[in-house]
Amino acid sequence: DTSFEHELSAEVWFYDLIDPESRKNGFAFLRMKHMDPKCEVRVVACGGDGTVKWVISELEIVDCRDVPIGVIPFGTGNDMARCLGWGGYPPNPLIGKNLSAIRKRVKLVLESKIQPLDVWKVVIKLKEGNDSKFVEVKKGKETLNTGATSEGVMVQSMINYTSIGADAKIIFKFEQNRQNTQVGNKMMYAALGGGQTFVPPPQIKKFIQSLYTVDNETSDKGKNEGEIKLSKKLEPNMGARALVFSNIPSYGGGQDIWKVLNKKKQKGLRAQQFGDGLLESMTLASARDIGLMVATGGLSREISGIKRVAQEAAYRVTFVTDNKVYIQVDGEGIKVVNGDSVTITKYYQVNMLLNQRDLPGNVNGVEIPTIANENEDSTKTNDMETPASENLEITVEEQRKTIEKLKKRIEELENTVIQSDESKMASKMSDSEKKEE
Repeated sequence: DTSFEHELSAEVWFYDLIDPESRKNGFAFLRMKHMDPKCEVRVVACGGDGTVKWVISELEIVDCRDVPIGVIPFGTGNDMARCLGWGGYPPNPLIGKNLSAIRKRVKLVLESKIQPLDVWKVVIKLKEGNDSKFVEVKKGKETLNTGATSEGVMVQSMINYTSIGADAKIIFKFEQNRQNTQVGNKMMYAALGGGQTFVPPPQIKKFIQSLYTVDNETSDKGKNEGEIKLSKKLEPNMGARALVFSNIPSYGGGQDIWKVLNKKKQKGLRAQQFGDGLLESMTLASARDIGLMVATGGLSREISGIKRVAQEAAYRVTFVTDNKVYIQVDGEGIKVVNGDSVTITKYYQVNMLLNQRDLPGNVNGVEIPTIANENEDSTKTNDMETPASENLEITVEEQRKTIEKLKKRIEELENTVIQSDESKMASKMSDSEKKEE
């Protein structure tokens, strides 16, 4: 019943994305159902922002780009889940007695609104020279990306944000010290961010030469410098420590930094929307506050030093000579040695599922964009706590083993001893400090 006014019914299939065979079968089955005109298909990605981004890319590969995507958050920051109204923490309980929790979650998925999301293309280019290279973190260690380095260019998609500078360095270092729990990861962010109090990172003028907007007519012309026409030179705060390009109203674990930083209205700038074809840019004076923000869930607006730059459809950043730049794309850190430029342009759009009902226990989300009909009754109460419709039928027999395996995995995570994370973190921090010295 697509009106969702009376009865709800759905077939629900579970696939383990970690298992190659289950993953392959899942996307093949999804494509088959999507091609059936009788079916209305929705996908729910269970994981962090990286999982959501990966699912979006896989849907593009199997020609299911327009299938709406919901989220059950299991990551550290869960920024995409937060701005879509799915909260910042895993649901508890996840399954429930007689699948009661899953039934409620499916009901929310069926009742959610479809909202377009811009996907951006980030092209990072190296200068010519034997010393130019891309370095990533693999299994906790710095690793040369030989393929991208040999080509002199790295191309990535972006759904959340990209930044250049101090906060990207924090993320790069964090990947070398990742913990086993969300609490442990947030403690690590706080430690790395707090460390910049004693050793301030360089100002962006040390490695950024210029920031331009890109002409709309040439923004999708490819990777070559001559194919893209620069439009307007922007004037960011070059004394800041980081330059951020944000697609969604959630950064660093739930902070709407575009909204909070200036209460004064700025000419030509408006509220942030993740499907309007515009990308917001801003500078951060102190990445220390970002690290602490991730750990505590709060942003000190007085000392954060965040300034808006622009709201444009495409950007080009150029670098000075002989540079070492830290860049992060959707929470994945990259160290770029002798970088030439970063170009961000519109890629395509996907459909996301926007939950507009309250989630019990999730209190650290951001304000949910309102797209409801003005004629709808705004006094409707949340029925998340009420029993799901008796007519909501879920086919799970063939996926029973998958559910039990996922449940066991969740229980193992819940029983993780946080003290062991603290011990590992202290040990790794000590080793990291020695390397820095």
